[in-house]
Amino acid sequence: MERLPLDVDTKTSDAKYPDWNSPTGFKTTHGLPANFVQTKSHLDSREIYGKTMLRKIAPTAWSSKYGLAGQNMEQVKLVDLIWRGWDNQHLRALSHGSYMSMIVCRKVNEAVFLQAVLSLVREKKWDLDDLANHFCKNQSIAEPTKSHPSVEEIKVHQAQALAKFLIEQVEPFATNMSSSSSPAQQEIDSLRAQLEAEKARNSQSAESQQAPKRRRLQEKQTAPLPFVLKEDLVQRAVNPELLGERVLLNQTLGHTKQSINTWVKRLKQTIGATKHDELTAAIARAPEILKDIPKDRVTLLRDKLSHLGCTVTVATKIRGPEMITLLLAATALADV
Repeated sequence: MERLPLDVDTKTSDAKYPDWNSPTGFKTTHGLPANFVQTKSHLDSREIYGKTMLRKIAPTAWSSKYGLAGQNMEQVKLVDLIWRGWDNQHLRALSHGSYMSMIVCRKVNEAVFLQAVLSLVREKKWDLDDLANHFCKNQSIAEPTKSHPSVEEIKVHQAQALAKFLIEQVEPFATNMSSSSSPAQQEIDSLRAQLEAEKARNSQSAESQQAPKRRRLQEKQTAPLPFVLKEDLVQRAVNPELLGERVLLNQTLGHTKQSINTWVKRLKQTIGATKHDELTAAIARAPEILKDIPKDRVTLLRDKLSHLGCTVTVATKIRGPEMITLLLAATALADV
């Protein structure tokens, strides 16, 4: 399988736009690009950004649930992918021949957020080209460094500058989200304190009220009762669709086996001994669990790690067994 370098020309925002007003920014062509390397199973067997292009959509939990698994990539319908499907009113504009293009979203929250932003922009009736141009002039942002940039390249450059400025405005909120003062962390700290207090009360009660028969039974017990693993924990952990609403993983958490195991041991104070036993039993099966997960779903599970609070770097670099360990731990934390 041919693996291309990351600087390969994949028609990114730095490329020229031969037909700016087309839905793709490129001239309309029939059939596949000439540089695609086709095989029986692939439209393009080259690996770009870690992915080939299969002829048919692979069966994953997500693609199977929504009827996309097995569909030919060349025949996937617009209405099956656009946000809100047939209820998306922009399909009506397309039916009357008006301009329409699509931006790919990899998560539901991305689709919701971008739709909200664009709706507000349209309500204001802003021309985004004029807005970006005015912003760059006001902020003295220079044009692209390359010589003789096209009008389209200047527009892309200005739009990127405006987008960067908007991200910088909300970045402090993202920083605070992972700090110790975040609502999620406060909730975890509060639960930890409650568990410690309950543990102390139970310990005092057991010492003062423990019956002799109970002690004799414990003395006769030569081995701990076998722990039965609840498959529910595993199934929820490896389901990429069950993202949850809370940030459960600390962004300072590393991706090495040692750092993760140390962190998991400390979770006993937070989730309790019984839940921790269940978690430990599941983690022992991490390599076996990983072996049963399709390769395409592993990518979605890395996205899930990022959603749960891991940095993109950790979610990308972490080894498979450690990824499963963190997903199991996050699922156990979500039950607290």
